[in-house]
Formats: sequence, structure tokens, C-alpha cells
Amino acid sequence: MASKYEEHFREVDAYYGLMYDDESKRGINIPRPGFTLDEVRLQEFYSNLHPRQVSLETKIGPIKLNVALMSAVMDTVCGPDLAKKMFEIGMVGVLDRTEDFEIQLNWLDDVLTHKPCLVSSPKCLSPDASIEKAEDIYKMHNFSTIPIVNNGILKGILFAGAIIWDKHRNEKVMNWMRPLKELTKIHPSTPFSEVKEYMLNHRKNDSVLPVVDDDGKFFGMYFTKDFINVNPATHNDKPVVGIAIGEKEEELEFAKQALKLGVSIIVVDSSHADCSEIINQCKKLVKLVDGQAAVIAGNYANIKGYLDLARTGVDAVKLGIGSGAICTTTQGTGIGKPMFTAIQESDFVRRDRQSKNKHAPVIIADGGINGSGQMLIALAAGAGACMAGKWLVPADESLSSKKNWTRDYPDGPYVKYRGMASKEAIDDRRAKRYDIGKTAPEGKSGYVKARGPIKKWIIKDFELVRGGFAHVWAKNISELHEYGQWKHAFYKFSNTGQNQINTRIRE
Repeated sequence: MASKYEEHFREVDAYYGLMYDDESKRGINIPRPGFTLDEVRLQEFYSNLHPRQVSLETKIGPIKLNVALMSAVMDTVCGPDLAKKMFEIGMVGVLDRTEDFEIQLNWLDDVLTHKPCLVSSPKCLSPDASIEKAEDIYKMHNFSTIPIVNNGILKGILFAGAIIWDKHRNEKVMNWMRPLKELTKIHPSTPFSEVKEYMLNHRKNDSVLPVVDDDGKFFGMYFTKDFINVNPATHNDKPVVGIAIGEKEEELEFAKQALKLGVSIIVVDSSHADCSEIINQCKKLVKLVDGQAAVIAGNYANIKGYLDLARTGVDAVKLGIGSGAICTTTQGTGIGKPMFTAIQESDFVRRDRQSKNKHAPVIIADGGINGSGQMLIALAAGAGACMAGKWLVPADESLSSKKNWTRDYPDGPYVKYRGMASKEAIDDRRAKRYDIGKTAPEGKSGYVKARGPIKKWIIKDFELVRGGFAHVWAKNISELHEYGQWKHAFYKFSNTGQNQINTRIRE
């Protein structure tokens, strides 16, 4: 009687035979070596490329991201606040799977109606307010540009930095404001592309641009400083943002409602996606979406998973089991594959299918992407994008920060980061991803040092990623893939080599 594995082995073994030329029949199975993202590095190459010339763009189905990074589907990572900031920078936030679909739809609507860089609720004063009130705002909040508003109508702007407080505290702000007629203003309906062009290239004096309608109603202000590192990713003139669903039938109805709002990405999210329930859900979702948004499915680690999910028609697949910073699946169950090797093997299959004009989904590395170095190695190994949790959770805008899941240590505040299969998350029964019988944890809960507003530090991290591209003369992800396929591109670091690349000074 044929083994239940036999048919599956036949297809996969054919690929392994092509990948590894040292295959031979043995009496026993000798474990194949696998490498993590932390023990492999690229060697540099001749280059006349500057990091500023590097593009981190990627395409997933109908969606284009200006930075090939998205948030992991975790309850400490991405809510609407982080999704908005990620969108402004060119990434995509995938909203946490809450138990309440209505909450997720409200979050989604909040992100989709967001206007990038617009300060919609600045500190305002009435025309009759005293200069002393303006001084309070200036000193307490460090706001030197204060809108003067009466019954929702903008009357002017007070530029408080030019005022000598001691001499004018008792005067009214209307006597010191610049009236609306002397200000350049913009209508709320103006496309963001026009706003950005104007703010970066046509501002002559003021660094602020108020937004008012034809009746003078005030909607907020734009500041030039906020546009320097902004490159929003949009789809159908709306912010790129994602949601996640599981295998249940009612979640397709939720996806349908999200599509009506304008969602850009829908993730079929599972700890083991190469199974009949997830495969069937992917087929239904691909048919439902019909090209309106990108469909992503995962997670998997074996090339059989790539093949099975590719046949459903999804646009991208999430690769990674057991490789996350707080994941204990490999320790607890004995299942897993080092991420670098898993990406290379899946990419081999992807390229083979592509050469035969078969559907070949983008590979998204999900697990162990803790910063710029891991992102570069994952992309060079063949990933088309990366998904991160630990890297993004330190942001002030993360769900963990917003929920005030913080703890103070001697070196500063830390925010909670937990696996969705950690005991704490299982006890909370978050995200509907585990049934009532799930009791054994496959993840941990801990704390990561807070880093502040994401725009202040993620741009520097991406500068390092672009620097890696420039070191190997790759101006985009496609060229980095080409370099990564060169047989001399990667080197494995020994334990001593790992010590060499770690800093060796006391800070």
C-alpha cells in the first residue's frame, strides 16, 4: 500500500534534486544544514552607487509599496495609528485581528480616510485670547505656530516664536496674528501629490500651509518639516493598509465589507497554512477579491507549502515557522527551518515556476526580521518583501504603546511584545486564531526598548538597508536578487566570526 506521503514527496524531491547536486541514496537520513539570517552575510562588490539612488519598492499583485516592509499580524504591533505612519513612509500596516469585526472595520475606515502629514487637531486660540495663553502653548507643547480660530473659521495664524513675551502678555492674539488674507492656503480636496509638490518646491516664506474650505472652515495645517521623508503608498487614491482573516466562512463576509471600504491587502493568516482549510479559504478569497486588492497567505516553511499556496492564485505567501523573536514553536514542537535557507529554497521554486509561465507568488519573509541587516539578507536571499513585529513594536504608535503596555527600566521605557501563541495571548483568546482547546504555548511575552515616534528612527534604519544595497551595486530588489543568486554572494559566519561583527566595547 502506497504511503500517504509518496505523491507529495515525488514532487518535492524533484525540486530538491535540482537544488542540491549532492543528493544520493543513503541508508539513513543525514540532516541537511540550514542557515539563519543572523549567521549569513553578503560580501561587498564593486559599486559606484549611492544609497540615495536605491529603491526599496516592491509589487504585490495590484499593490505597489515604496518600502518592502509590512507589519506582522500581532496584537502588540499594528493598529490604526501605526498603520497611518507606515503608509506615509511607504510601507504597509496590517491591522491586528481583533475578536470584533466592527472594531477592525472602524480602524480600517480611520486609516483609509487619513490625509498624510495633515495636523488635523493643532492647539488653537480664539482671536480674543491673550498672548499669555499663546505663551503657555509655546512653553508647554513647544508649538510656535498657533491657528487663531473662531467658531471653526480660521482667522489667521500666530507665529509665536517672534513674540517678546514679557512685553505683550496682556495683548490679544488677533493683534499679532497674520490674517488669513495674507496666508497661502489650500482646499481640503487638493490631492496629496499636489500638496507635497507645493510644500517641498514652492514654499518661499512660511513653513506652514493651512487647509480651509470655501467658507473658511479650518481643517488643519501642513508643515514642511513633515514632508522630508514622506513617500505614501496608495491604491485607488487611498492609503495602502491591510487586514487579516482566518479560515472561517464568516470572515469572508468581513473581507467583503473591507473591500467595499477600499482595503488594499487581505492576509489569510495561520500558523500552518499548508492545510486544506487555509487552501480552500485562499481559493474563495482570490475569487472574491478578483484583483481589487492583494491576497497574501501564510505561514509555511516547506516548498510544498509554496507550491500548494501558489496554485490557489494568491499574490504573495508568508514564509516562516519557528523563526520569530518570541516564537517557541521550534523548541516546543521540534518543527522549523532556518529562515535564510527557507527563503532560498522557496525562491528556487518561485523562479522555476516563473520561467515556465506559471503563477509564482511573491515571497514575504516573516520571522526574524529584527532590523536592517536581517531585511537586507532576506531580500538578497529571494524575498520580495519582509514582515516585522519586534522591529516595529518599539514605535510610539504601536498597539503596545497605545495600550500603555509599558515598563520602566533603568535605561528607559520598554514596551510589551508577545507572541500570538504565548500563554498570555492564549489566555486572552485574542484574534480568533486559536480554538478553545489550545492551551500549550508556542511563544513568549517580553519587553523591547521603546524608540519613540516611528518616523524619527525607521528612516535611519532604511538608510542602512539602502547602504547594504549600494555595497553590492544593487539599485533595486530585482538587482539584489540577481546578486544573491551569484554562487559567491554569501558567507556563513562562524561563532568567532559572529563575535567579530558584534560591538566589543562597553557603552
